[in-house]
This record gives sequence, C-alpha cells and structure tokens, in this order.
Amino acid sequence: MSDIYQEKRQTVIRDVVVGKKCDICFKDIPPTSRSFPRTNHPYFDITTHHSDWGNDSCDSYEHFHACSPACALKFATEYLNDDFDGSHSREIEIKHHSAWFMPEDVIGDD
Repeated sequence: MSDIYQEKRQTVIRDVVVGKKCDICFKDIPPTSRSFPRTNHPYFDITTHHSDWGNDSCDSYEHFHACSPACALKFATEYLNDDFDGSHSREIEIKHHSAWFMPEDVIGDD
C-alpha cells in the first residue's frame, strides 16, 4: 500500500515565553536585545522541592523567577524559614542566567 502526499498549509499554535516576571517583587524581567550592543538583564531560576519518601516528592517541584540577588536571597530565606508542612526535608536550587531572549517568531508581533 502506498501513501499519497499532498502539500498543505498548516498553522501551528503553541505557547511561547513572551515575558518573565519576578515572583518576589513582581517586576518585569526584560528580554535581552538581539541587536548590539546587547543590554543583559540577569535573572535567577529558582526550583524548590522536598525529597521525602513517597510519590508526593515529585509533585512538590515548584519553579520561580527572581530579578536580582536580593530577591533570590529573600525568597530562599523565607522558604527555608517557613513551616515545613509535615515535610522532613527542603531543597532549593538557584541558577543564575545572564540573559534571556524573546523567541524570534514572536518578535515584532503585537
């Protein structure tokens, strides 16, 4: 049996990141310009979870953004000093990023 092909136009709709916002102070984290000279806007990705025994540990992962070292430190301090809600462990991972870019396929779209 042979397949028959025909060229068709197809529209794909997908979610793309068009902005980032600090989860601590709620300021927008602007994207880095693709043109030179580039102005970088560093930010932090923060991931939290616990590693207690059981299936709920994989459901405990949460992701946040911070716009500055001060916001990242404030978040970490509050997270680690907060009540553990019955959990026996807490883990936090903070990654520094020097920039983020708007996807090319949404630049110029209104």
